[in-house]
Amino acid sequence: MKNKKKAQMEIMGLMVIVVLIAISIFFMVSFRSNNQPTTIKKDYSDTQLGTNFILAILKVDTECQGLNIEELIKDCATQNRVSCSGISGCEYLNQSIDFLLNKTLYNMSTRFNFTIEKAKIPISFANECEMSDESTTTGFQPIPLYPLRNDNAFVKLKICKS
Repeated sequence: MKNKKKAQMEIMGLMVIVVLIAISIFFMVSFRSNNQPTTIKKDYSDTQLGTNFILAILKVDTECQGLNIEELIKDCATQNRVSCSGISGCEYLNQSIDFLLNKTLYNMSTRFNFTIEKAKIPISFANECEMSDESTTTGFQPIPLYPLRNDNAFVKLKICKS
């Protein structure tokens, strides 16, 4: 009878040790996993910000003949025939994008570089971010210029990491 109680005590002691080890492993794994998702989430958020911002800005309707930003980019990259309030469509596009960036990314204190390639006039805005900066994420959207031209205009938004 005495040996039976002693064996039960030893088994209980081993179970307590196993439970303590399992709890410590659980805490160790949970603390390590909390550090990585914030970095991954931030990178994903920056990537999505660039892409989603471009897609949203392209669909913004302007007061220039009822055209949206995408249509103004197409005109600016091909014929530049649109006239808005006495200025060319390209100039109006430049002013509209400047206005939108001031109301959004500048207000969020986001470091960025926004460019439209293949427009008749250079359209580029930057806030403490260079295109050559390696530590960035990029949103990118081609805009087909067919049938007037057989290529694309490109809208790029680089979000620089803080």
